[in-house]
Amino acid sequence: MLKEIFSTATWKQSQITVIGTIINGVLGALFYILLARILGPAEFGILTVSLTTLVLIADMADI
Repeated sequence: MLKEIFSTATWKQSQITVIGTIINGVLGALFYILLARILGPAEFGILTVSLTTLVLIADMADI
């Protein structure tokens, strides 16, 4: 029974989705680490506050 489940197309597509999500998370984390090192604490803080404000405004606009 498990052999049948693990050989389905749905299972294979789920594996691809999980792997893609993990890669996306790792690359996103590396991007922010590199960006923080390049910009420095003050500039990265300004960027973070700006992005947070934009996301909050966009979320409120969707309500």
